[in-house]
Amino acid sequence: MHITLKNKMALRIGALLLMLTIILTGCSRLSKNCPIYFPNSKWVCEDPHIELVVDGQQRYRTTLIEDGKEKQFFLGFRFGDGIEASEFGDEPFSMGKTLFRGSAKYKQDSFTIKIREDNLWNGAYSKLIFTRVE
Repeated sequence: MHITLKNKMALRIGALLLMLTIILTGCSRLSKNCPIYFPNSKWVCEDPHIELVVDGQQRYRTTLIEDGKEKQFFLGFRFGDGIEASEFGDEPFSMGKTLFRGSAKYKQDSFTIKIREDNLWNGAYSKLIFTRVE
């Protein structure tokens, strides 16, 4: 009976280690082709006109240009393929309303956002295609 108790404990520990391994390796990181990994680059979506500019320290700004007016917003690259755009809030370092949310596919010279939730264009765009111009 003493051996059976040890076997049960070994099985429980083994199952726990297996679950922990699955959890830790199941999270995917950002793609190596995500725009923020290309210092001193500029990415442009033509319709609607959006520019994403990455500086030499991997900081970036995203600007929507409509009717000659520029409006900056935050484009958040999430783990895996998630992406979310939101307004800058009134307070420093705060985020406002979610503009759109979706998933992204990355290549070295382009990336595409498939929009799942649109609070900005009322469904006018299902995809945003960005091309690296610099």
